[in-house]
Amino acid sequence: MVFLENPKLGSFLAREPRSVFSTENPHRSGKGRRRKKKKKIEEGGKRRKKTVKKEEAKG
Repeated sequence: MVFLENPKLGSFLAREPRSVFSTENPHRSGKGRRRKKKKKIEEGGKRRKKTVKKEEAKG
């Protein structure tokens, strides 16, 4: 989002070795990690809800 709009920010991240994006292409790696995190959070939330329902039914 911000990286595509602001070329200065992208070049800064590419130059910074200690940045979160430690791969050759910071834009792609950042997007991939964000999508994976969102999926994990959604799956975790669904699993938690299911376990709560099962516990309530048993009790």
